[in-house]
Amino acid sequence: MAGGTGFSQLEWDTIPGAYETELASVLRLDASNCCNSYLLRSPEYAILVDPGTDSDEADALAGLMAQFTREMPRQAMICLTHCHADHCLGASRILDTPGLIISLVCHKLAADALRNRDADLTGATVLDTATPHAAKAIALFALPTSAGVARDMETPGGSLRCLTIPIGPRDALQVYHTPGHSPDGLCFRVGGALITGDILCPEEPGMPRLPGHDPEELEHTLNKLLWLLDHANIVAIYPGHGTPMNRTQAGEHFRALRAKLNA
Repeated sequence: MAGGTGFSQLEWDTIPGAYETELASVLRLDASNCCNSYLLRSPEYAILVDPGTDSDEADALAGLMAQFTREMPRQAMICLTHCHADHCLGASRILDTPGLIISLVCHKLAADALRNRDADLTGATVLDTATPHAAKAIALFALPTSAGVARDMETPGGSLRCLTIPIGPRDALQVYHTPGHSPDGLCFRVGGALITGDILCPEEPGMPRLPGHDPEELEHTLNKLLWLLDHANIVAIYPGHGTPMNRTQAGEHFRALRAKLNA
């Protein structure tokens, strides 16, 4: 669905390959300084991926998360694909919502940047926004980690770091470390749905090259994700900007961006 304060027309889709988890999209197609947000809902978890920047929409998303935890004994969680301000500025506001118990989950580098109000890694200066801040976060891919044990998946593009967070009796959130656009980049998968953040954005017209952009790392990540598309039964890809796409379309976009990096 297109974004709108209140999200009264929120539509939930079943996820192929998932048993009890649904996904809803908040697409901000006309926003120049905000990203798409995605909601995942299972009997045990309510998950918000990338809350964006708009304070009114952050309040509406916080209200939804509170509703989800009231109607069932769900654990509420914000997940960040990376810490650029256009993806996470609203998290600070949601974390401070009275009566809402919600945790923030992100890469260790993002957790450090948010705790330290790092205007460089968060891109706040380039994006001309306030610097996002969060005093506490569950830091993934840190040693030790409190949210699962990381493992390496061997791919033709190199080792793909992955960890698993159970979100129900039969469903799990798979988290992949995918640096390149930002060193703290993560992708999230449930069943056949893959949320990719800004993997496809760095070379697109109008997108600023933010601090932390690494073309060599990005190429490695693209190769790993192309392998993942073929080996993880992924059928739908949900980007940080733009519209969702199927596996064939995503593969074409990944290969085109890889070609640009090698041009």
